Amino acid sequence: MPMIEWNSNLATGIDEIDDQHKELFSRVNLLMEACNVGKGREEVSRLLQFLSAYVRIHFESEEQIQVESGYPGYPEHKLAHQQFSKDIERLNHQFTAEGAGLVLVIETNQMVAAWLTQHISKMDKALAVYLRDKGMPASCCA
Repeated sequence: MPMIEWNSNLATGIDEIDDQHKELFSRVNLLMEACNVGKGREEVSRLLQFLSAYVRIHFESEEQIQVESGYPGYPEHKLAHQQFSKDIERLNHQFTAEGAGLVLVIETNQMVAAWLTQHISKMDKALAVYLRDKGMPASCCA
């Protein structure tokens, strides 16, 4: 499976958020690497556990910035976060009920990679533009 690459087009310019995004990419790539050597079933459990905890922290950070800055896109952004959290919860339930089958591994890989790249490139970048337009520095959120 192809890796998802972090690049400058995905950078928001908000140091804390970009660092968290890079960590998310790194963890997803661990699953992809494991799949490439036939060990995806072992890694999917670790990724789902990590995502369950880490996205909560990451989303809280982003949402706090949005509330404090008066970001008008906050309600829509929060809904996107809630939907992703529900998707991760659903995958966790599927893992608990059925184990790490090939379908779950592939679905986890595809869903998480697609969501991250699309969400960051659209919603998070829009937040970054808003913050820059308000004159907030890259270290505003650390």
